[in-house]
Amino acid sequence: MIWDQKGFTLAETVTAMLIVGILLSTALPVALEINGQLVSRGRQMEAMAILESRMEEVQRSSLEAPASGKRVQQSNGVRYRIKWRKSRIGPRLTGSEVEVRWKDREKRARKLSLKSVQYQP
Repeated sequence: MIWDQKGFTLAETVTAMLIVGILLSTALPVALEINGQLVSRGRQMEAMAILESRMEEVQRSSLEAPASGKRVQQSNGVRYRIKWRKSRIGPRLTGSEVEVRWKDREKRARKLSLKSVQYQP
C-alpha cells in the first residue's frame, strides 16, 4: 500500500472476503441445525400440551368405559392425530390412554402417549 493514499489493496480485500466466507460457511450450517432443533422442540411441546389437555378431558368426562375416539388437530401447519381410549380395568378402576402422532420437519413420524388409572368410588 502506498502510504500517502487511503484505502485497501486488492490482496487485503480478497483476504478479508475469504476469511468472512470461511466463517459463514462454518457458522451457517450450525445455525440452520439449531433452528431445526428449535422448531422440532416447539412441535414436541405443542404435542405435549395437546396430549395433557386431552387426557384431562378424557378423565373428567362422564363417558362410561369402554370408550374411544380419534381426532385430528391442525396447528401452525402441523397435523396432530389424537387417539384416546378409556377402559375398565377392575370393578372400581378405569384406565385412560391418550396418544398424539405427528411428523417432524424431516417427515419422520413422532409419537407421545400418556396412560393413567383412576379409582371410581
